[in-house]
Amino acid sequence: MVKNMNRQEAIVQLNKWDADELLFKDYLQVTSGILSLDAFCQKWENEPFSMKYAMSPETMDDYLQEVNFIPDRYDITILKSPRYAPLFWHRHDFYEIVYVLSGKCTIIFRNTVLELSCGDFLMIAPNYSHQISVPGDDCIVLDILIRSSTLLDIFFNAIRDKTLISRFLLSHTYGGKMFSYLLFHTRNDSAIRNYILDIYIELARTDEYSNRIATSLITILFTQLVRHYAATADMPDMHRSDNVYGARIMGYLLDHYADCTLESLSRHLHFSHQYCSKIIKSATGLSFPELLTGIRLQKAENLLLATPMKINDISEHLGYGNPETFIRVFKKHFGITPSAYRKSRRPGPSS
Repeated sequence: MVKNMNRQEAIVQLNKWDADELLFKDYLQVTSGILSLDAFCQKWENEPFSMKYAMSPETMDDYLQEVNFIPDRYDITILKSPRYAPLFWHRHDFYEIVYVLSGKCTIIFRNTVLELSCGDFLMIAPNYSHQISVPGDDCIVLDILIRSSTLLDIFFNAIRDKTLISRFLLSHTYGGKMFSYLLFHTRNDSAIRNYILDIYIELARTDEYSNRIATSLITILFTQLVRHYAATADMPDMHRSDNVYGARIMGYLLDHYADCTLESLSRHLHFSHQYCSKIIKSATGLSFPELLTGIRLQKAENLLLATPMKINDISEHLGYGNPETFIRVFKKHFGITPSAYRKSRRPGPSS
């Protein structure tokens, strides 16, 4: 555990050059003809993995898993994206937030190039290939990695907004119309910057309270983003015409997932069944039963991991009249039973 830093000390630490960054900067000099390859290899011969990474980035594994990047018993981690690191395609099973603390960076998707500047806050969805370039000495870019279940739990319990962020997160949760990124332009917002620095400082403490406090801070951070920037967020292939009704539908389902039917939803919105189904399909890419099942399963996952509730009680809470039906639906989606899922993800009482 390190001593508690203040924000200025955190910035000083983030500006320090680590060995990988120095190696990558030297290799850039090799490619520019300033430094000979022999001199480079001799200087960095004791860093074979990083040297191989710099010289042959295509050999890197392109699928990154949270078990290898987010420490056990933690829901969040923050890494500094190395300056001058070579480009390589990668994707991951967690949510990544790229925050530009100073300078700029470039994010490359298969069909899009995003030029980010200071204060930009980019959420990258799981399973989308991308590259990142941090091109200068003065560029400090932070990668906030969040377990998918944690981010969705935060959304379920704290945010639940009626803007693009809801569509972005919910589309990935329930397998519908998916979007690769969501971009907030916070510019010189010192409050957002300070929240991120405070999360970095808290995670550096690594004591028994760090994860809980960092998760609380990230919840406040997202709530502030929604309050101030959700209306101007950028997302690829936006179709804003269905945002209002889509958000109303999602809000109702999140509040009434245990007893909601297409009839009750249509009555709430004063729509016909057909029109209600059409809006759901347009907003999410899913049918009403698919969307409702997805919401119930996400809530089931949260209850399994965060509470000691018994399987029968979870089934009843979700609106399944028969626990056997719940277990069958859960197994079809996750590949294992609820009890096995609970045991495999986090230690807890058996059900």
